[in-house]
Amino acid sequence: MEQPPAYTPSRSIEGLRASILANGSLLRPKDDSHTGRSSNDHIELVVAKLPAPTSKSTATSSADASSTGVNKHYALLVKRTYSKKDVGIILKGEARDSVEEALEWILERTETQIHEMVSRYGRASTGDGCCLM
Repeated sequence: MEQPPAYTPSRSIEGLRASILANGSLLRPKDDSHTGRSSNDHIELVVAKLPAPTSKSTATSSADASSTGVNKHYALLVKRTYSKKDVGIILKGEARDSVEEALEWILERTETQIHEMVSRYGRASTGDGCCLM
């Protein structure tokens, strides 16, 4: 008897984005006196694509392009402070073929970090971004 295929839920880009931002807000809570993070800090999700070179001198073969990440998508979870001009990278995803794959990779990474945080600190929050055992 043949096994049924593994269940793979389809998620929309909007659903992936919402889940990633929710996880990011848990990983980097606002008003953290330990790290100096203020309520002006905002977590944002960026998807970028490294374009292929256009000139003949920098053209690469398809094998080289896939190994260097050309035409692949990257998801970045960033922290932006409106009082400053800098943007801090919280988490950078790996190169993936599609936007959905890039978002799924970074979602899995944030879920792993939250699981590790809960395993390490327990399940009860102290209210300041840390957890009690």
